[in-house]
Amino acid sequence: MNTNDPPPPPNTDGRKSTDITVTNQDKTGTHAVPPAAVASSYRSSSNTALPELEKLISDKKEFSIATYLNYALQNLSTLSLQEKSNSDYEIPSEKMTHNKVEDDVSQRVMAELALSLQMQTQSCHDEIGRIGAELRAIVPRCSADLSRLKVGMENLKDDAKALLEAHIARRKSLAVYQGDRDDSLSGWDYEKDESKVHESGEDHHRLRERESSHHDDGRKETTARSSISSEQDLDMGGDRNDNGDNIDAADDDDNRRRSSFSFTPTTALETLSTLHALKHNLTSAKQVLVAASTYNQTLAKIPSLLNPSTIHQCVQAWMDLEHGAKALSGMPGKEQRQEEIQEIRQEILTLLKPVLLHALNKVDSRLGPLQTCVSLYQSLGEMPSLMDEYVKVRPSSVHKLWFDYRKLSVDKSSVGLNHVGDVTRDNVESIGDLEGIAQAPEEEEKDNDDVSMMHEDSNPSMNFITWLPTWYDAVLELLSEERRRAHAVFGAELAPEVMVKVLNQCFRPISSSFEKRLAALCGADAELMRSGGGQLFDAICRAYASTLQFLSVAYEQMVDFDTNTSSSMNVTTEGGAYDASSGNKTPIQLHLITLDTFAAIVSPFAAHQRNFAALESYYSGVSTRGLSTDLHKAVSGRLINSSDMQKSVEQLVSLATSIFPLVQGSLARYELMKCGFGISDGLDTIDKILSAHLGEISIAFHTLLANSLSIQKSCDPSYSNGFDEQQIHCALDVLKIAGDMRTQLDTFHENVRDRIRLLANRMEAAAEQRLELSKAMNQNRFNSSLVPDSLSVAEIEILLAIDIHGDGVDHDNSKKSPSITALRMRSKDVDMFENNLFPKSLDSLSRLIKNSQQFVFDICAAVPLHFLNDMYSLPIWSKEDNLLSNITSTSYGTLPQSYITQVGEHLLALVQALEPFASDKNALNVAISVMDGLEHVNLKYWRNFANALSHGHNDDDFINSLRRGENMKNSLLISTENEIEDEEDFLDENEVEAQQFCNQWLDVICSSVTGVLLENTMRIEYLTPKGCEHFCTDLNYIVNVLTALGVSGHPHPLLIHVLELLKLSAQELESRIINAPEDVYSLRNIETRLLQIRRQ
Repeated sequence: MNTNDPPPPPNTDGRKSTDITVTNQDKTGTHAVPPAAVASSYRSSSNTALPELEKLISDKKEFSIATYLNYALQNLSTLSLQEKSNSDYEIPSEKMTHNKVEDDVSQRVMAELALSLQMQTQSCHDEIGRIGAELRAIVPRCSADLSRLKVGMENLKDDAKALLEAHIARRKSLAVYQGDRDDSLSGWDYEKDESKVHESGEDHHRLRERESSHHDDGRKETTARSSISSEQDLDMGGDRNDNGDNIDAADDDDNRRRSSFSFTPTTALETLSTLHALKHNLTSAKQVLVAASTYNQTLAKIPSLLNPSTIHQCVQAWMDLEHGAKALSGMPGKEQRQEEIQEIRQEILTLLKPVLLHALNKVDSRLGPLQTCVSLYQSLGEMPSLMDEYVKVRPSSVHKLWFDYRKLSVDKSSVGLNHVGDVTRDNVESIGDLEGIAQAPEEEEKDNDDVSMMHEDSNPSMNFITWLPTWYDAVLELLSEERRRAHAVFGAELAPEVMVKVLNQCFRPISSSFEKRLAALCGADAELMRSGGGQLFDAICRAYASTLQFLSVAYEQMVDFDTNTSSSMNVTTEGGAYDASSGNKTPIQLHLITLDTFAAIVSPFAAHQRNFAALESYYSGVSTRGLSTDLHKAVSGRLINSSDMQKSVEQLVSLATSIFPLVQGSLARYELMKCGFGISDGLDTIDKILSAHLGEISIAFHTLLANSLSIQKSCDPSYSNGFDEQQIHCALDVLKIAGDMRTQLDTFHENVRDRIRLLANRMEAAAEQRLELSKAMNQNRFNSSLVPDSLSVAEIEILLAIDIHGDGVDHDNSKKSPSITALRMRSKDVDMFENNLFPKSLDSLSRLIKNSQQFVFDICAAVPLHFLNDMYSLPIWSKEDNLLSNITSTSYGTLPQSYITQVGEHLLALVQALEPFASDKNALNVAISVMDGLEHVNLKYWRNFANALSHGHNDDDFINSLRRGENMKNSLLISTENEIEDEEDFLDENEVEAQQFCNQWLDVICSSVTGVLLENTMRIEYLTPKGCEHFCTDLNYIVNVLTALGVSGHPHPLLIHVLELLKLSAQELESRIINAPEDVYSLRNIETRLLQIRRQ
């Protein structure tokens, strides 16, 4: 039991507590009490232990699991000893209840658990003891190392101190010598000088003895220095007699003293350096001699070690042999030794190959043999070959899973059937061929791989695209397992590289198969697209998206590239550069290798990415053709009444804007497959889709307008009565469709601009990061901070796109990249009409807006234009006066004719028809966005009026001036102006906008009515006085109606001028024509024409 467990509760029954020990049964060991007997014995004491157990359980502060188990074991052990001594077990009563039996069983299980806990605790104690013993063995060795370092430092300190003292002593001796020379110049006292010499010699000798005392430790440098000092002392002392007196001549004393001061600290250090070099040379000589003496002996014993049982000794002998060869590198026979070492190395590798293969086969159950192989290969310097063998075996399970899908696909179909995107399978005669390939996935695939795997049920794309993420999950599971295993087998330094190689090996053998499966779904060339394969381009894009997600997760699954930073610091040079000779990859190198691996993984998609524009055009064309068909169906067919028209408009509302989800998908596919490269082609593809759809809507408007006008020309009573308000509402809904298209196109345009700006930023950041990594790698810099901890899908997407679509400038310099420059130009914040990304769509939108305006105008003005058509040919204009007509005119007055009253009533009813739509704020805001340029709808009526005047210059400027009535008031017969009371000051903003919207439509409709009325006036053949009277009445009526509408500029000045001219007599009109000056508005032509029709 754990010694830290709390003590068992006190023994309340007076029996002595006894611990239970668990021992294995051997020849002399004791037999444990049977569990059944233990449980039976424990049941007999449950009554006495129950109160204590209940007390222990009810106490929340003192209760613990250990206390409870100890107490249970105490009771159980006491019972076991008692029963063993009595050799008789109490037989439980047959009347024991079922609850007590369950309680006994629970107590027995609890006791068994306690025994297991005791055994595990003892095992932990043993492990702790082992670790403690190792620590106790390490600490003394560390202490000894520290002691040796301390002694070495003290010796260095003594050497420095001795050198300093010697230098100071020599300076003092030099000063004494200089003083003696000064004395000799003035006169030499032999006795005094001799005493000084003896004093100087004795002091210098004592200094040498003290200096030599610091170097008695036997070191060579200090011994050499002491020897030199002794020799110098002998030189300075000179020849002496038995009494120690100097007997040399006085003229030699100066030379001896000069030589005594020639030994300086610099010469001492040079001597130490020389001795150190001597020691190094002696050591090298020793190594060479040892290597020469052992090389042949080691070479001779290696053949006897070349067997599996002694492979470790063989590798060690080879290492000794290689070490000896390095020591003998300067000796003759170097090439022969290298050949011998290489030959033995190959024999060892040949012997290790079966051992390695066996270890790789057992790697799922045992790592020990593989770890042994790793150590041996590492000693031989063959880690790359071992890693290659390792990564070939690891992905076998995912390769089998890949080819099993193909085999299943072939089983479901018969070879030779035709399907969308199928390619005939050659040279595969049976399913057994497929199984053989699946059993050896590490081999490269043949050209006749698996392109017939698409012979599936109804939707092959969905089957493969749905299955592909499950295969990616299997690869991720393999990488997760490999992360742990590679770290345990190869260590932290090599594990990241192994992970990258395993990932590459997962895809390298199936790359060709992957590409053919994608080609079977959607061909990347024009021929396959014509056969219908382009319809599944969206499936290719979804497969690519799932591949990018897999790569992002796989990057996180790998061992972090900076885990070997601390262990690899020993392979950096003094300046911080990485030592490439170490063989380990830097984090930057591993990161770039990983990106290259990612590029190889997505290489099957490269053909589809490069041919994106054609594939997207084909795929989008298929999608939009169905939408165009629905548009035509919505407006085709004869409309019986206005309800049918309303249904058609409602269908148009839902179908018109349904193109934007399609172009949003096209934009998303462009970002996925191209990432900003080839922006012109990508935008042009989307532009064509939008432009074609807007053109289809315009065609639908024309068709709906023709069918709607047919209702008015039918026998519908609403037309004969002159007005159908529901048709006006439908027409305004058509205008709203155009407004919705413009609003959503503007929004989409800005969204695309934002996406392009984001793509430019991402591309620039990726290019700069890659450039920085390349510089760091070229400079062999060891800087793991440049390597990202993770890569998002967007980051991987742009990095791979640079490899596939980018040119040299895109890789080398982000500031000069043409792709980034093109994106920056497209993303400028300017007006949509100035820097439009979709010029074709903008032109189609302008046509659509004009068509919608024309649609509303034709519906609103159909009734008045119908009644004014051929008005000039009415017989009333040439009718002569008679008695009956005079009596009628005198009794009732001349009344407006029915055609003009229909026009007036319709114009007045338009106000009530427009107001409900204008009161809807949302609908009004959408419609106002497409109200610009509304005047074009009535230009043709004024142009017809100008043609009727026979004016020579019917250009647009003249027509617009004539339509607006500008600068002609001074030339008119009576200058009048319809003064409109300004009510905008009393209205809120919404009411003002609604009033302006209604007035815009009333303005163009009233202007058209005026133009048609003036044209027909000029085309009247003859106007009798009675007809002139009726015509003046009609004109006066319409002037009053236009005045009542309160629209600025109406009635038109020319209309009032014509009315006043008709009121003049023929003589007055002729006189006015004669006296009228020339004008630019053909007013004289109008007056002349009126005079002509009145005289005929």
